[in-house]
Formats: sequence, structure tokens, C-alpha cells
Amino acid sequence: MFLGEAAGPAGAAPTPAPRPSATASSPGATDLPLMPAQLGFDAPCTGPSHATVTRVPWPQVYLGLDRAWTLSTGRDVTIGVVGTGVDDAGALSGRVRSLTPVAGGETEPADCVGHGTFVAALAAASRRPGVGFAGAAPDATLLAVRATEPDGTTTGKELARGLRAAVGGGARVVVVASSVTADDRDLAAAVTDAARHDVVVVAPASVQASTASSVRAWPAAYPAAVSVAGIAPGGALGAPPADGARTDLLAPGYQVMSVGPGGAGNFAGSDDAFAAAYVAGTAALVRSYRPGLSAVEVVRRLEETAAHPGGVLPHPSAGYGAVDPYAAVADVVAEPYRPGLAAPLRLRHTNAAGSPGRTALWLTAVLLAAVAALGAVAVAVPRGRARRWRPDGVPAVRTASTLEKSEE
Repeated sequence: MFLGEAAGPAGAAPTPAPRPSATASSPGATDLPLMPAQLGFDAPCTGPSHATVTRVPWPQVYLGLDRAWTLSTGRDVTIGVVGTGVDDAGALSGRVRSLTPVAGGETEPADCVGHGTFVAALAAASRRPGVGFAGAAPDATLLAVRATEPDGTTTGKELARGLRAAVGGGARVVVVASSVTADDRDLAAAVTDAARHDVVVVAPASVQASTASSVRAWPAAYPAAVSVAGIAPGGALGAPPADGARTDLLAPGYQVMSVGPGGAGNFAGSDDAFAAAYVAGTAALVRSYRPGLSAVEVVRRLEETAAHPGGVLPHPSAGYGAVDPYAAVADVVAEPYRPGLAAPLRLRHTNAAGSPGRTALWLTAVLLAAVAALGAVAVAVPRGRARRWRPDGVPAVRTASTLEKSEE
């Protein structure tokens, strides 16, 4: 597997990576250039990579995307990408519709930094023969909105304009790949309006200021947005959460690979925005397979079918746990639950056709009757890759740094 060892096949317990870190410089990544989040003042645009990797990257194995693709590939769903722009090249060729930039000017390159292209590919790069890498929703359509200056810097007002443009352009899922570090009235209103228009808004939980620290990010801090933090190979948190940051879901975001501007070459990188891309792609899989679900129902499905940490949900730093694409698409989900309970009710997977099997229906009747009679809440049934609990009830959530110490 690429960039360190990862989880085994779907259903197997994650295998801890050897000394994972919050950087992309792990064994196997040294031949790939790093993808920057933004460029320095007057720095040249990020050039194309001339290095390629044909193996399946670890996030696709960890998430069990091959299994999810047997049910949904995101067809007929548009994912908006608000950030540094997206290049229509390589694995994204012919898949990107770009709107007029809301920042930076129309004469600038589509994606000078490359960060938006990297994110877009994680969400929806197409599957190609002989290439292991693909996005979470490989048949979804991409709608690109550049809401940053050419160097990647942005403001809350620019992100707000970009989000509104993506919603107006028909996106049903939007990943806001760039963030700001302060609350902004226009951005808050744009996120609220997107929710009113039945759009799932996904954003990184924090802004990585260095390999050792992070700062709280907006729009993820707004309640109507899905706040996503990244995990490293083996499932450990890629970096300590920012002070005051809320995390709803986890996904691979550290030591991941994708494509960048100007061609099909691969880059490596670590960023909560990359984890947000995988969650956005998963939301597109659900919206494609279950088009009747509202945005609120899609988000609830992502949370209820995630690989939950132990203890009370949502966990302070892990939220509802790591997103599980196959379970999110296939599972029968129970009635809404109140936040703060130990876990939501989980039932059997649906069959391949998408309708509940007899076992699932029988379990539904029995379990719901038990809840009504006893006033108890059922414990979630693990599925997909193994859920991680500790017998003492302490959430099994670690950061990469604590994992390193435990392995020394």
C-alpha cells in the first residue's frame, strides 16, 4: 500500500502504521512533491508533478471504496469545490465545470496553488485502467469555484461568494477546501442559506499552521457545516484538534496522495481539507444512491454509520468517528436519536438492490419494540471495517504523536 501501511480489507481491524506522522514524508512518499495549501508572496505557481504511483492508495483501502462502488459511484450528483480552483486535466479531464472566479481575477491560471485540484480529485477523480488512485465518488460531476487569490489567501467574504456560487450552480454537495481563521457574518449566512437549499456543506475542522499545531477554521465552525478532521495511516488522528474546534467526522487526510495542476502526476499532502474531500465524496455516493434523502438526512446517515469511537457521542475530538462509505450507502438507519446518547440504533445492511432484507425488517420490528418497552438505547452494531472500542469504555482515539510514543 502507498504511504505506509493502512487498514486491511473491509471488515478487518486497522493495522497501525509504523510511526505515522502529521507530515507527508513517510516511507514511499519521498518521490512525490508536496502539495502546498497556499504559496508565498510572488511565488511561482505549482508546476505539474512528473512522478506517478500506480498502486491503490491507503485511504481507498481503509474506506472500503471498492465495496461502496458496487452500489454507488456518485452518478448524477454535482460536488462543488470552493477553494483555489480546479484544473480540468488528468483524472479530472472533461469532468470539471468552472464558474467565474469570485476572487483572484479571470486572467489567472485555473489553479495556481494546486490545492483545489488535489481536493477535487480526492472527492471525484475518475477510475482509469492501470491506475490505482480514484476519488471517493468517481462518477460525480465537479463544479469548481475559485474563491482565493492566486497565492491561495482568502477572506470570509470571498468564501461566502464562492459557496453561494456553487449552490446557485447546482451543487448538491459542497466542500469548502479553503478556510479562514475568524468568524465572518457573510460566510455564516452563506452556510445557513446553503442548508436551506438542501445542500450538504463539508469543510476542514482546522487550518494546519505547522506539522505540530492547528487553528480553528471557518466555515467548519458553523453548526450547519459538517466539520471533518483528518486521520493518518492506521486510523490515528493526524494532528491534535485545534482549541475550540468541533469535529463531526473523521476521514483519511494525512499522508495521502492525489493529482495536482497541469497533468496526471501525483502529489502527496496532509490537511484536514483532504479528509473533508473524502466525506464530500461519500455524501455524493449517498445522494446518488438515495436521491430522496434531504441534506439533513444524508448528514445524519454519515454520522450514524460511521466507525464510532467508544463513549458518549459526539466525541470531543473524533465526533461520530471515521466515515464508512459502504455503510453510509447501504445501511438501514433507525429513527433520529438525541445527541449525547451512547450510540444510535444500527440495523443490518440492505441487500444489493437497496431494499431491506427480511432479516433487517425483522430486526427493525424487534429492536424498535424493545426500545419502546424498555426505554433503552441499543448499542451500535459494527460493520465494514472493525469498530474500535476499548473494554474500559475509554474512547480509542489517538493522535499520531501519541501513537509514535507508544511504539518507541
